[in-house]
Formats: sequence, structure tokens, C-alpha cells
Amino acid sequence: DGGCDAPSFHRTVDVLELVCEAIGVFHDAGATLRALRACSRAWADAVSGAIYRQLHSSTGNGEMASVVRRYAAGRLCVVCQRYGAVRGWLRAVPGCVWGKQTEPHPLLRSVRMVLSYVPQVASVHFDENDGALTDEIAELLVQEAGTTLESVSMTETLVPKSVAATLATAPALTKLAITGEEVIKGAAVRAFAFAGPRLRYLEISNTRCVDEDALCFLIERCPQLEHLDASDSRGLLDESPFLAAAQSCPKLRYVNVSRARGACSTAAIEAIARSCTQLRHLHAAGVRRQFLGAAINVVAANCPHLESLDLNSSGTVNDSTIELVARSCPQLTFLNLESSNVTDVGLCVV
Repeated sequence: DGGCDAPSFHRTVDVLELVCEAIGVFHDAGATLRALRACSRAWADAVSGAIYRQLHSSTGNGEMASVVRRYAAGRLCVVCQRYGAVRGWLRAVPGCVWGKQTEPHPLLRSVRMVLSYVPQVASVHFDENDGALTDEIAELLVQEAGTTLESVSMTETLVPKSVAATLATAPALTKLAITGEEVIKGAAVRAFAFAGPRLRYLEISNTRCVDEDALCFLIERCPQLEHLDASDSRGLLDESPFLAAAQSCPKLRYVNVSRARGACSTAAIEAIARSCTQLRHLHAAGVRRQFLGAAINVVAANCPHLESLDLNSSGTVNDSTIELVARSCPQLTFLNLESSNVTDVGLCVV
């Protein structure tokens, strides 16, 4: 019929993909889609096509979309990498794929399975895996994906020294994040220093206990570092890691010292500002220091490329400081002054 607006299909799999999309990835925890992909190659291709369109991230970095939070959806996304018109697109493996396994053997099986379907792994995230991350798992990751593995992040997952030492040998590693762990062993932090010359991104945050000397040791060996996040690090008791960053990491563009308690001093902020003039983002929320305003003046004077500044709950910042920031940092697009001493006079200048 000439007046029909229905789509035309050139392949059977096109019709099947529409059926899969109508079912949805999150329906019945993916059980229907798993059953369909086992029926034939055409169905396997169709399920993979639907998964790609619904779950791949638009960032182009080989990530799953942020809506993927569930174990079943994450695993289905992994096993679909061998089928469909677009294959092997996944490169970043999120924590949901492991299913919060806290025993070594199940986690090892999961890692082996993922590596068999995703040979070009660029990023892995272990989330709430407790003490399940073992030497054997670290060795497997480095052996099978070391040349492509750029990022390792661990949330609420114990990192022994031997595991850290093995992961640090991955030749492509440039990003390391350890978050949410109550105690981060100094020996493990020091072991990661082997990767220091390659690291561009370092996050050790939301922890109750971390060895300042060990963190200094690591930071001093990271001359290429561009991103440093030590937010919510209640275990940091002095400024030495940030002074080390000022001295050893001139390429820093992002620094987050929010709620770092006793670790973040005005002297540390001033030192970073003077040494890291390419700084784009400074987050100092909750930093209550008597002379913080003076330190932010130094930031404004030395960091003209600043794009975001978070001073939430930083009481000593006033109108004159914000006026200087507004004049000196024309690229500023984000400014958080909640619970500060800035009045409408200072806000009008911004």
C-alpha cells in the first residue's frame, strides 16, 4: 500500500529486535531475553541488538548506560558482546556485573567469564566485594587485559598489598580509585607507586583511616597526575599529601579536598594554586579554616582557567574574595557558596 507508514524490514533480525525492545531489558530480570537468545542465532543477534540500543552509554567510552544497576542486566549485557550487528562495544565493566560477591571463588569465576566475552577491557569496578579480591584475580586481569586496562576502581573492597602490587604492573593503568573502605593499608597504597609515573587520576576518598606517609609516597611518584580526589577522608590528619601534590604534580586540573577534616590547610590550597596553574576544578566544601578566604584569593590570582569552585559550608569566604574570583576567572561556570558568608553584594558581581 502506497500510503502505509509502517517500517520495512530487510532482515528477520530487525523484526526480532523490535520484539526484544518491546519486552525490555528490565522485565522479569531479563529472563525472557535470556530464553530467547538461546533459541537460535537470529534471536541471539536480536537480543544483542536490543541490548546495545538500550544499554550502551552515549559517551562513546564503551560503558553501560547509568541505568544499569542490576546484576541480571549487567551480566546479560556482557554475554551479548559476541552477537548482533555491533559486537564487542563494551570496555568498561561496572560493579553490578560481579553481583557484590564476597567470596574469592565466585568472583574469580565471574572475572573469567567477563574476560572471555570482553577481551578489550579498559575499566573494571569492584563494588562491595569485601575480601574477595585475591592475587589470582589480579594476576588474571593483568595477564588477560593488562595492555588495555586503563582504570581500576574499588568501592568497599579490601585491597591487600599483593593485589595492589600486581595491579600496578598493568602497563596501561592510568586511573586508580579506592573509595568507601574503612581502612586502606599503607602498604597497599605504597605498592601502587609502581604505576605512579603513568597515573593521571587518583582517588582515595570516603575512608576512615589512611596512612598520610604512604599517600605522600604515592603522590610524589605521580608527575602526570591531573585528577586528585581525597574528599571525605576522615583518616587524613595533616596536610602533607596535598603539599606533596603541589610539589610533584604540576599538571593537576582537578582537586577535591571537600570534608577532608584536618588534612586540608590554607597553606596546602595556596601551594597547589601556585604550582598548578592549569587548575580547572577546586572542591573545598566543608573546609572550615580561619584564613580560607585568603587562600581562595591566591587561587583566583594564579588559576585563571578555573571552571568550577565549590565552597559549600566554608564560612570564612566573603564578598571581596568572590569579587576577585569573578574578575580573575572568566571561565568559571560553577560556583557553590551555600552556607558561606557571601552576601547579595558578592553574588551580584558573579
